[in-house]
Amino acid sequence: MSNPHEGQPQPQQGWPRQQAEPQQQGWQQPTYYGQPQAGAQLPQGYGQQPNPQPDMPMQPEYMPQPQQGYVPQSVPKQGVSPQQVWQQPQGWQQPPIPQQGWPQQAGQQMPSFQPPSLQPQPQHGAYPAEPVLTQTAAQPPMPHGGKRPKHKAIVALSVAVAVMLIAIVFLIAYLMPENLFGSGSESTEQKAARLYTKVLDEIDSYEFVSEEMLSGDSDYKFSGYRYTLTEMTGDDIPELIVQTDSPTLATVRVFSADVTANKVIAPAETLQIGVASAGGFRGSISGTKDGKSLQYTAYNSGTGKVVTETVTMSDGELKHAKVAEYRINQEPAEIKSTREDLDFIPISDRSLLEKLTQGKPADAGKAEQQEPAQPSEEELKQQAIDDAKAAGREVFTGTVRVVDVDYLMEWQKLEDPTEFYCGAFCSDEQYAILVFDAPQDVEAENGDGVGRRAENTTGLSLAYNHEPEKLEAWRAYDGQVVTVSLAGDKLWWQSDASLPMMLPRAYDTDVQVIWPKGK
Repeated sequence: MSNPHEGQPQPQQGWPRQQAEPQQQGWQQPTYYGQPQAGAQLPQGYGQQPNPQPDMPMQPEYMPQPQQGYVPQSVPKQGVSPQQVWQQPQGWQQPPIPQQGWPQQAGQQMPSFQPPSLQPQPQHGAYPAEPVLTQTAAQPPMPHGGKRPKHKAIVALSVAVAVMLIAIVFLIAYLMPENLFGSGSESTEQKAARLYTKVLDEIDSYEFVSEEMLSGDSDYKFSGYRYTLTEMTGDDIPELIVQTDSPTLATVRVFSADVTANKVIAPAETLQIGVASAGGFRGSISGTKDGKSLQYTAYNSGTGKVVTETVTMSDGELKHAKVAEYRINQEPAEIKSTREDLDFIPISDRSLLEKLTQGKPADAGKAEQQEPAQPSEEELKQQAIDDAKAAGREVFTGTVRVVDVDYLMEWQKLEDPTEFYCGAFCSDEQYAILVFDAPQDVEAENGDGVGRRAENTTGLSLAYNHEPEKLEAWRAYDGQVVTVSLAGDKLWWQSDASLPMMLPRAYDTDVQVIWPKGK
């Protein structure tokens, strides 16, 4: 290796140098160590290979290398060789010669390194008070057999464990949501509201009407759902009652929140409410004031039979118990007094669940003083007719007329003389008759009291002025269409030519107006 300062005056061998060398602008004199003096203490590892050129700086590969940033503990004094004061730093080890990744073929050289330098460099003949040793050479790359692959494996394992823990946490959260994310502090009402919200969100997954019931022109077709809340199990947690939204017949399902098990009990049985388009079926559902059951009423307007039941829940099923069976216009007072009417609202309106969340279940789904659905006029009339027939009475409908002799002569197309039909009373005789809308067969006892016969006739004779009290009573219905009932075995045909002709007499029986009511 050639001396970069060849041709310039060289200092005498040894340390320190006595003669200054000329300097050019910006140039700094390199430090030369030269040969150690005899007897000098040499640093560990010094001289393992000979210095190829005396008076030149030793190459890093032949010198023990301090760690980067190392500051020597002592500074050479004037007149003392640096080799005598060199100390190996505590914990310092000879850098390993890289094995993998360096050129291995013949003729190739290992990368060269610049020697360490003392910064700043002193002027010739002067020495710094606190020299700082810096490494100017670039560090060689870490060999593949080093520690980096091990670090990567540890990082990958840590990520895998973290992902697994997160998955376990979310699995527990899904299976036991009441125990995580603060849900353990939910009130009973809040838990029930959360469960019922999930039911309404997934309401289409519950069957209300079978495909068979929806076929054709069915009364069960619906356009949506409505719901309400009412207590029916006595546990102070209201049940969710959901019905289909139908103009005719709706189906109802009951859902009960089990907040301890964090689930909803949903019996598969449905109840039918509303009015059928044919057949006369009517059904209704309501709560009860004691909060221990539902009240379900169903009746048929054709027969007039009404059945009211209590509906409770046990072992996940609905249980029915008959309370009373009665006629449509004879509802027992105890049933009416225990009923609590309900108000159903669309499932898009979650206001009832919001009230429940706020701890207000008592009046959540109660109707606001709504009158219960009443039977129609025709249904009430039919019920009255059915009741009369069930009691063994004959029933007739027609228009009441209070008339005189002239009216009867014209109506029945009779010929004069009038005395033939009413004798000396024709001038002031009056009659109360029931005129049928159309002629009909009526069975009555013969005038002589022997046997009975049926004749086609246009009405009944109810009273005449020989019974002034009865006649006046019928005068209040004059011109009105009424339905009457009477004992059929008390009707009789006339046995003479008295007016009105060929109308069965109802003089000897109690004729009652059963429709309209209150007359």
